[in-house]
Amino acid sequence: DQQQVGNQSYIANLCVAKSARRKGVATAMLEFAIARCKAEGAEKVFVHVHGNNDPAKGLYQKMGFQVVVDKTASRNASDAIHFMCLEL
Repeated sequence: DQQQVGNQSYIANLCVAKSARRKGVATAMLEFAIARCKAEGAEKVFVHVHGNNDPAKGLYQKMGFQVVVDKTASRNASDAIHFMCLEL
């Protein structure tokens, strides 16, 4: 699910079935979404990821996303939400 406002896009959900994980599916989906954002004129793409979702954080970092905001509802780091940005 991708949304665009002006020159910024937000990828709201990127979900892969457990049976399809670790097979490059998420990478392909993210590459497709980024290409679509770029084609529609986006200069920045944003995503969010939960603090305990290390595979997703690793994927986004591998693709060039950087954490721009950390939100934590409690002292528990797993409750954190990281907002990440990719500059195109």
